[in-house]
Amino acid sequence: MRENIENAIAWIKEQPVKGCITGSCLLDYFEGQDIDVFLYNDKQFSKLLFAMYYNDNFTILDPLEKWKCEEYINNPYDFKKFGLTTIKFHFNTCVEINIIVKKGKEDVFSVMSSFDMDIITRGFDIESKQELNLSQNLPGKTATWNTWNTSFYSGNIWQIGRILRQLKRC
Repeated sequence: MRENIENAIAWIKEQPVKGCITGSCLLDYFEGQDIDVFLYNDKQFSKLLFAMYYNDNFTILDPLEKWKCEEYINNPYDFKKFGLTTIKFHFNTCVEINIIVKKGKEDVFSVMSSFDMDIITRGFDIESKQELNLSQNLPGKTATWNTWNTSFYSGNIWQIGRILRQLKRC
């Protein structure tokens, strides 16, 4: 599995797009890691989407994700009305890769600083080939609020937001 993650990341890093790689794939290896690729605008999203769509190493396994992809390809202007644009591919049917348009973000710092937890504030800018780590690197993989996200300057607000985020996953 680790080799598949490394191969998927290497392929993404070679793509001529403006975006960044983030997610659990940049933490120490563990089973079930995924790769998140944030693209800075719709044009960059389309470039990566079509590169993956026409590459035999990438498949869309989930029926909802297939529908979203077809809607995006056939009706891109209608699809954008839904708000957040994200499609999940699988690399070699085992590594989940989420490609996401992060509107209003122009670089890896603006993406990382929008996250709520600091443990995941690591990214690789695909165009510049530069890594950025805003995490506090706390021992034991302890998550704290992302001090770069100005929405969470109150620790209590961050705690409430984290609890609500966990409840949404239930």
